Amino acid sequence: MKKLPWVVLVSSLVTLTSFAQASWAETGELSVSSIPREFVVGDPGSINTEITLEIFATTAAPKVVVVEFIDFYTGEGGRSQLPSGSTPYSLSNVLEIVPFANRHPGGGQERFLVTIKPKADYKQQLFTGGVVVRLDSVGNQGEGVGSTSSILRSMTVTPYGLVASLEEANLLPAQVIRHDIHRLERSSFIDSILPDLPGIVNFGPVESRVTYTNPGEYPVFSELSWAFEHGGEVIANKSLRSSLVSPEQEVQKAVTTQVSGQAEGSQLNLLPGLGFVSNKITLTSSLGGTELPVQVFDGSFLVLQWKEPFVGIIALYFLVRWAWRKNLSPRQRQETATLIGLGVQTFLRGFKRRLRGTPLGAPEQVAKSSAPALAQAVPQRPMYVPPGSSYPIQKYPTPKP
Repeated sequence: MKKLPWVVLVSSLVTLTSFAQASWAETGELSVSSIPREFVVGDPGSINTEITLEIFATTAAPKVVVVEFIDFYTGEGGRSQLPSGSTPYSLSNVLEIVPFANRHPGGGQERFLVTIKPKADYKQQLFTGGVVVRLDSVGNQGEGVGSTSSILRSMTVTPYGLVASLEEANLLPAQVIRHDIHRLERSSFIDSILPDLPGIVNFGPVESRVTYTNPGEYPVFSELSWAFEHGGEVIANKSLRSSLVSPEQEVQKAVTTQVSGQAEGSQLNLLPGLGFVSNKITLTSSLGGTELPVQVFDGSFLVLQWKEPFVGIIALYFLVRWAWRKNLSPRQRQETATLIGLGVQTFLRGFKRRLRGTPLGAPEQVAKSSAPALAQAVPQRPMYVPPGSSYPIQKYPTPKP
């Protein structure tokens, strides 16, 4: 089998990353369900032997729903769209669109179900292109792709068992070539001026950035997932959708250890206040329903807010050294010892707060009681009533002089 040309591979990859990121695509008149990025045909064990497009069309005037294939071409002038069947790798050479009642009478919303199924005969090779859904006015050809009422979906079709016909040495799984941990926040001014130590995070959250490549001569579909663990428990995980990786192409993906908080615009850090965190990265690759060897990258880093205590210890050292050399009076020695003791207490208090995941530079949280509860906790002074009074106590209480 001949290798897929670079032109088709690059154009397919660009299209796959530019369209169909959401489950539904919408315009002012159309809403179209998603299609798989890779569709495997001829798999005897698969229950998904066809693709069903669900289309909702809304228009006031009578129109027709058009569903068709297109091809892609990338040259010096950029990417262009070609009529279906323009390349040997066109989707029309492996798939067919089942005819359907495509007329919209106008005056509201109509639902259409379109079936796309494999042809009986096709070559053992990759096919790539796009599926266009658009609304045409009755009696003309419409505006075509790029109009305000058209939606483009991209996909790659792989015959089942294609891997068996390829040269095994030239079909390789995607491999991780670089992994970096980047901090997203700084805990204090000291944290911002002192350099970070490799493998140590002074204060979270962090971004895990992975770069991987396809070292083989055939494209593969890869899926990347992260798992952050601390104390034997998973504290954060994330998986990205499968994407096509061309030969020798480098792809960079990243995730963070932040989640949205309850308050609008707030972010919560999932990392612990102190301890080791393992970062397991799993990269899977497949082609035509054949799973290639899984690539696993195990890394770890230490969460330890060391910069502020380090500066404090250095300052304390010079203070003690200065006090030792000076001929201080007993009162001055007592004041110096008190200052050193306060510094040690501050360090221990900050260390305990760090275990709770609070940065050393953050203000202390003060517990507040509600006004009614506070009022109930304050004892009331008894009232004094003069002897011989004839009025009720509840009506005329008088404080005792």
